[in-house]
Amino acid sequence: MIRASSSFYLVLLNVIPFLIGYFGGLLRWRDAVFRGAFQNSAGVNDSYDFIVVGGGSAGSVIAARLSENPKHRVLLLDAGGDPNPFSYIPLTVPFLQNHPATDWQYKTVPSNTSGFAFSEQAS
Repeated sequence: MIRASSSFYLVLLNVIPFLIGYFGGLLRWRDAVFRGAFQNSAGVNDSYDFIVVGGGSAGSVIAARLSENPKHRVLLLDAGGDPNPFSYIPLTVPFLQNHPATDWQYKTVPSNTSGFAFSEQAS
């Protein structure tokens, strides 16, 4: 006999792939809209006054501040691509760690005072 709690898990296992597909569809639609907007703009220049490499928190702020002056042409370069649809589901984020498609997999220098949970004490 199937208990109520096990039927909950069956429903959950059927709903999760649907939600992942739904988020994937939204991401594809969003990317199509934004790519069309950027491809139709005449924002590609032959020269720039400033080139900011890295669109992280600091690089984005620097590029935004430099572009406040309308006389400056600023190019912001970032190595990131489209986010993995699983990254929007908090429970699936641990599965994205240490995966070459979603993680740069850089390691720190081994330390004697920290990183005891990691092999060779390097995170």
